[in-house]
Amino acid sequence: HRFLIPAMIYYPARFKHQKINAVTSQRDIAPTVIDIIGGYQPSLTGVSWLKNDEKTLAPEFYINSKIGVVSKDRIVVDDLISKEAFCYEYK
Repeated sequence: HRFLIPAMIYYPARFKHQKINAVTSQRDIAPTVIDIIGGYQPSLTGVSWLKNDEKTLAPEFYINSKIGVVSKDRIVVDDLISKEAFCYEYK
């Protein structure tokens, strides 16, 4: 759980309390804020948290020459140096 960071947006005039239980990325913050204020969505790499859909919420990461994608039940990692790929499933 090295990379789990909770986040909260407080805007009671617009939203009732809700919990979005999803794996997301820091890149999802800007699209979420733009979605909340109703602004123009430029070409961003993230996805708004308000579009809580398993198909759209799949953050990517890069660490120590490894690039990966996180989904609801697995992590797929590609090592850019060794050219090996790994898939880790979890529940």
